[in-house]
Amino acid sequence: MSGMSSFDVAAIVSELKKVIVGARIRNIYQVGDVFLVKLRGMGETLQLLVEPGRRIHLTWYERAKPRFPSVFCMTLRKHLRHGKVLSVWQYDFDRVVVLEVGVAENKVSLVFELFGEGNIVLVDGEGKIVVAKNYASMRDRDVLPKKQYVFPPLRGLNPCTVSLEEFKKHILESERSVAATLVQKFNIGGVLAEEVCVRAGIDKSREAEALSEGEAEALFKALTDLLKGVIEG
Repeated sequence: MSGMSSFDVAAIVSELKKVIVGARIRNIYQVGDVFLVKLRGMGETLQLLVEPGRRIHLTWYERAKPRFPSVFCMTLRKHLRHGKVLSVWQYDFDRVVVLEVGVAENKVSLVFELFGEGNIVLVDGEGKIVVAKNYASMRDRDVLPKKQYVFPPLRGLNPCTVSLEEFKKHILESERSVAATLVQKFNIGGVLAEEVCVRAGIDKSREAEALSEGEAEALFKALTDLLKGVIEG
């Protein structure tokens, strides 16, 4: 199964903010590669499903829970059970979701990485790693116990914060097609890049550097309007 795009993640996070903020974590389960965070809030029980590297969303499907939880799952329970969800947000329009949880007088963060092999990382109030599903030393960061958690490097510009002038510069200086430039430079999937082109009335296969400033501005408006619709629902 293919993973979620950054747009998918933005849409899901927008919905999660409405229903899980303020809820309390009742329990955490691991069923194969899937993690279930059981929440109680607004008079109902909710289940947040997370499959690292693939997806995050609410689910009402009941899965058989294992009799004996994994060590990782038990550690998450120890630090998070009965905690209150303070916020949920997407990091820099990337496939990374952060769940901030208040436990007693402390605040911890549960970071879900939904790209590549995926990961779940519990970070303390000082930004240090308490536990992670997968540990690794990489060129640009280390995911190791007691190390400062560092977000993965961005693959492109954040389309939510890029300015019109910066957008035009990257479009008009690109040697690739319009659609390919949107995918490469602005961290959006191919289908959504094509949708932006359709909304702007521009052939997706045209060379980006051949666009006029007016056409680049039309692309920018189409992209920002699409983002606004996704994030605001």
